[in-house]
Amino acid sequence: MEFLITYGWAILIAVGVIAGIAYFADIDASEALPEECDLGGNLYCKDFVVDEASNDVFLDITNLKGHNVLIDQITATTRDGELVCNILTPTSTLVENGETELFHLDNCGSLANYGEQRVLFDLKVDWRSETSLGASVPDDFVHVATGTMLANVRPVGVAPPPDPDPPVITVIGPMGTLGAGTTTATLSVSTDELATCRFNQDSDIPYPSMLNTFIHMGGNVFEFDVAVSDGVTYNYYVRCRDASNNMNPTGELITFDVALPPDTDPPVRSDGLPSVPQPPGTTDVNIALTTDENAICKWDPVPGISFVLMANNFDTTGGTAHSTLVSGFNDGDMIDHHVRCEDGAGNSNPDDFTITVEIELSDSTPPVLGDLLPTGTLAAGTTSTPISVTTNEAATCKWDTDGGEAFAAMANTFSTTGGTSHSDTYNPPLQNGQAYTIYVRCEDGSGNANPADALISFDVDVSTFTTHRLYCNTEADQRYTYYPYRTYFECRGYVGLAASNTVNDAVFCAALNVTEGSPTDTITITAIDEVINVDSDNMATLEGTAKGPVISTSGWSTPGYECVDITNVLNHWRVTKGDSSNVYFSIEATPFGGSSNAVAGSTHRWRIGEQSSSSPRVRKTINSTTVDNPWYIQINDASEAQTTAVTELYLINADTDLPISGYDPMSATETVDLAMYPNLNIQAVTSGSVESVVFETQHVLTRIEDSAPYAYAGDASGNYHVWTPAVGTYNIVATPFDLDGAGGNAGVPQQVTLNVISTSTSKAFQFDGSGDYLDISSLATPASFTYEAWINPSAADGNIIEERINTGDRAMYVEGNQLELGFWRSSARTVKGGTITQGIWQHVAGTWDGTTLRVYINGNEVNSNAPGTTPGTGAAQWAAIGRADTGSGWGGGLDSDFTGFIDEVRVYDRALSQPELAANHAAGVNDFGCDTTDLVAGYHLDGTGSTVVDYSGNGIDGSIVGATRSSGYITKTTCP
Repeated sequence: MEFLITYGWAILIAVGVIAGIAYFADIDASEALPEECDLGGNLYCKDFVVDEASNDVFLDITNLKGHNVLIDQITATTRDGELVCNILTPTSTLVENGETELFHLDNCGSLANYGEQRVLFDLKVDWRSETSLGASVPDDFVHVATGTMLANVRPVGVAPPPDPDPPVITVIGPMGTLGAGTTTATLSVSTDELATCRFNQDSDIPYPSMLNTFIHMGGNVFEFDVAVSDGVTYNYYVRCRDASNNMNPTGELITFDVALPPDTDPPVRSDGLPSVPQPPGTTDVNIALTTDENAICKWDPVPGISFVLMANNFDTTGGTAHSTLVSGFNDGDMIDHHVRCEDGAGNSNPDDFTITVEIELSDSTPPVLGDLLPTGTLAAGTTSTPISVTTNEAATCKWDTDGGEAFAAMANTFSTTGGTSHSDTYNPPLQNGQAYTIYVRCEDGSGNANPADALISFDVDVSTFTTHRLYCNTEADQRYTYYPYRTYFECRGYVGLAASNTVNDAVFCAALNVTEGSPTDTITITAIDEVINVDSDNMATLEGTAKGPVISTSGWSTPGYECVDITNVLNHWRVTKGDSSNVYFSIEATPFGGSSNAVAGSTHRWRIGEQSSSSPRVRKTINSTTVDNPWYIQINDASEAQTTAVTELYLINADTDLPISGYDPMSATETVDLAMYPNLNIQAVTSGSVESVVFETQHVLTRIEDSAPYAYAGDASGNYHVWTPAVGTYNIVATPFDLDGAGGNAGVPQQVTLNVISTSTSKAFQFDGSGDYLDISSLATPASFTYEAWINPSAADGNIIEERINTGDRAMYVEGNQLELGFWRSSARTVKGGTITQGIWQHVAGTWDGTTLRVYINGNEVNSNAPGTTPGTGAAQWAAIGRADTGSGWGGGLDSDFTGFIDEVRVYDRALSQPELAANHAAGVNDFGCDTTDLVAGYHLDGTGSTVVDYSGNGIDGSIVGATRSSGYITKTTCP
């Protein structure tokens, strides 16, 4: 463009002169054309004019080098050396591969002396490769092309006529049908003029947008090698562009196909029906199967009969679906029908495919009930409970709170029923201290109902409370040593209750007598309860009632006291000097609950005894048993700062003695699945001069550890002991001390609320690696997508999910113990990475965002690849979980059926981000959920029957072929 702007005026004048001469016929146009011009190499002198009137030379140069070039300078020198013509102002001009540019050479001097003569010029062209296209030659690497030009010098030149027509394309090959086994075909065309040619498989792609460029083989012949496969028809559309930029408006079609190899395989039979027993009274049954190719099928009651000798043809056959009606069945029959098929090439099955027809006997027995839950005593405060029952056959179950009701008259049907597991929620609401009986009956599909009730019996415990800790400190939150001669004490505290407790009476009172002294210092006392009763020596007990203190001071001389309603989070109490000379005091705590303050928990008493010099003697009395120096009463010197701490808690796998990933460290609230980690322990990580760590569970002492590693369930030199908790919630506190045996000063504790679950009863699908799969053929993903699943493989290779689109396959699979994702677009475009471990559950995902393929293991991206093309889109022809589409030709893990377990499969219509996949991995242990946002299909793979249910709402249910349900991994929520 810069060249045209700079020299366009001169070119226009020259072209005008040439056109004028040709138009007015001042000279014979054929005489004005160049006699000869040769540059050699792949720079082609297409046309030229030597103009005596303007003393200029015009050259049309075509680039046939196979890559773009930059022409810096052109010089034309007469052979006698008298005249030198070159570009007046040298500048680099881009000439694209296959394109032609006009160059204007002036500064020749006078050509008048050569008028009407044929003159020989020496040509010299300075050019460089265009490095922006990736050429290895640097910008300053100048090449020189030389040649000659034998030209007539005329008063004016004669321009060649404009070329309005695109090249004429002639298809050379291939054509017709290529032989089976051909893997490469050479596309070949020729043109009637110099040109560049391109091709595409889509007919409506214009020349500039075509991605594939033919190789110029010399002359006007062009070729390109493409990969081909047996049994496929290929259509390639060719368009070309000549030096005048004329392009074919439509593509010239190269069409051919590749033959299939001879068929030597008999039909593959599958989907035999019926697959379940037929009801009593059935006499006629339609037996059916499918084949993978068109075939004729027969059957015989006798096994081992060859296809030719079989006695019975299927009524409907010849295609891939075959069926026939068989009559004469009786109740209790179990009859085998042996099937063989033959395809059009005469290949027949050498073995039997057996379809068994079973007719059930008439059922007159009602369902047998078992596992009636709940039983025993439920926790106090429970207001509702799940109820459940199992049956030995599919049935509908009902329940009532009145006994003796017939099944039809019962008031309530279990919300989940119809199979063999039945459940509902009972929420009257329940009351503490009450017993409950629920009466259950069920009816099977034959109308057989239980004649008597089965009972679900349980009761709800009375309100009881356990003594918790209360931490009392001064307003400055320091701990002071207790010395004699102090006149008052002050305590600020927090009272915590379990979530299920209901406390009606909550008053916190205290009173205290001490010896004479100066009222200057305070002391902290560690104690807790919902209602605190305080006495001093033989003084009367103080009590409180709901929402305000009611104090009895009978027998009390003249104490000072304060009582505060502890329903506030943070309060204080203060006692002042009395008249007694006692030097000890005690705090007695009793929890109360229930509707009338009638139910009391166990009473605990804390006693601080007589003093010896400056060291206090501390005792705790529990139910008349006295313990000296109990660990949970601490009286510390104010000058001793808390330099010790439990900084983190790690959840340990006691089988490996290593921290569990994701629980190192633990957060304030964690959930662990016993199905994944059955044997546990907890390690307290400390800082400072820690000599011992105290572990509490539900505010009760569990263990004192005097050496590192400090383990909740103990250890032997780092070999952690096994802790297998029951399912439930555990509030665990770890507190460090600077002396052995929980002695000395307490440091900063750490605590965790650990929810223990078990999902060992959930379901997953097990695949044997030989023909097992889940058929989800109606699946069709859009341009961008995410595949996601939990897998537990037992082989190095296996296909997780694949779908065949009409323009190529796309799939996620395991190859060589690595996760791989890819699609087919004329060849396999894949990304592979990470390590898949056999024998354990892992979360895997693969995404395509329109540019990049990515693979993830356990929420972490392990590799990515941008293949430079996009997968095909359109209707799905076939899709499956666990099966290999061996016709795809990819090889590796994609050609292997999956071996092991697959659970919780999801397909999205977009590429999920790494944080989203990490969240799905973290949530998968507890609940993979029912969120259908952007979901194309979702499969929990639980349930019963021959169908895998899609919970996305898009109705892409699947069917089971060979794969079996077994104990799984991921807990699911029942989704609509």
